[in-house]
Parts: sequence; C-alpha cells; structure tokens
Amino acid sequence: MKTLILFFGFIFFADAYIPKLSTVLSHIAGNNGGRNGLVIHRSVFFKEDNLASQETWYIDNADAMKVVVTGKNADQSDWSFEIFYKNGKRQTLSTTGETKTFSLSSEFFEQLLHYKSARALQNRLEAMQILPPHAMTNAQSPYVTMDRYRGAVAYRLGASDSKNSQPPPFLVVDQDSFVPLKLRLGSQIEIEFSGVTALDDGPTKEAIKQPTEQVILWKNTTVVTKTTSMDKVVDSKISSHLKLENKHVSMPTNENVKEFYSRFR
Repeated sequence: MKTLILFFGFIFFADAYIPKLSTVLSHIAGNNGGRNGLVIHRSVFFKEDNLASQETWYIDNADAMKVVVTGKNADQSDWSFEIFYKNGKRQTLSTTGETKTFSLSSEFFEQLLHYKSARALQNRLEAMQILPPHAMTNAQSPYVTMDRYRGAVAYRLGASDSKNSQPPPFLVVDQDSFVPLKLRLGSQIEIEFSGVTALDDGPTKEAIKQPTEQVILWKNTTVVTKTTSMDKVVDSKISSHLKLENKHVSMPTNENVKEFYSRFR
C-alpha cells in the first residue's frame, strides 16, 4: 500500500501544472499592496545570546523603506539606530551624527517581501543569482519546479544544480498564497518563513500577505523574528518617515547582533 501511494504521489507530482515564471512572479508581487504602504512591527530574538530587539518598518516599496531598531545590551543599557534604504543604497547615522552611505548587502532579503512589480522582483532575484538573466525567455522555464515544504506543495524558483560544489540559491513559495516559505542565499544562509498575515483587500482590491515569522540560521546563531502588528496605510503617509531622524544613535555591543544588522539589514 505504501508503495502504491508513493507511486500515485509521484505521478501526480510529475503531471502537476507548473505556471510560467512570469505568472509566479506576478502573484508574488500581487501580495504586496499595490499603491499602499506598510508599517510593520517585529520582535527579533537572538536565541543563543538571549537578547532581543524591536523593529519598526516603514515601507513604501522594496526600493524605499526604513527600519527603526531598538534594543538592550546584556547589561540592560539601551541602543537604537535607523537604516534608510533607497534605490540600492543603505544609509545610517553614526554615533557622531555623520550620515554613512553603503551599497545594499547581498544578504539583504527583506526586499523580496515588498516588490510590487514582477519585473523588479525578477531583477532582484537575478542579482541574488537565484534566476539567470535569460530565465524569462523559455515559455516553460526550468527555473520553476514543483517542490514540497513541510508537507505542502510549493513552487521552487532557482536552478536545480550548480556548477560549483555549493548548492544553488533558491526561493520556495507556497502554491496557493505565493507567500515565501524558504530562501537560500548564495552564501548558503537559509531563511525559513512561516505563518501569514493577510490584510483586508478593501475597495482597491490590493491584497497584502506577509509571513509572520522568519528564522535566520547562520554560523552557530539562530535569529527569530515575529510580526507583532502590520498596518496598511496610503503611501503618502509613509513618505514623511523615509528619512533618517534619530539624532541619538547608539550601537549594540554584542558581536552577533552587530553582524546580523550589518549583513541581513
């Protein structure tokens, strides 16, 4: 009986309909609110260090967002700073009030949750080497395959094999909601997503669906983020927040916390 079930499961999986890459990207981008902006509050827990931080994200779109971060060191002293993301750049204020500008980290994955254009999302996946530049030229792209994740059917974006010794990066999204389930970066860091927060479409029918939890695994460190609230707002109310405002910057002392914010934020 078990062999029979596996056989029919294989036949179903092999014959299952796989949409075009452009269709999958459009559905992912369609989760991100159209003309609406987002304010997301998250708690961040560094398990091995027993430390936590709080994040407030102001998001117009994937190329215009800001995060305000606060936390406590092991001695209970406070720290706080902001990061402003705009058109591929990352800006912060130093403790002396000087504006520092950097290129985005190749491991900055938050953008993938906020692209409102399938083309812009495709460009970012190409930059992260999940998709090659020619991925859209095939009517039935080999870069979209069926997968299973935690027992659910999903779509996997990315190459099935790699030319080097390391497994290739990929993005797995839920078959029904098109919300991300798992991401492997080129650096082999893995991020797991779970849960879904969905906001009422409202009269504009511009849906917003976001994973409620992220688990980031790197080195011997596990970081868990949880969404505590998410509000949809018109983008004009977001624009006033998209600038550096914290004049009293103080940085965390823990090395893992500092590395997390320099690599993944």
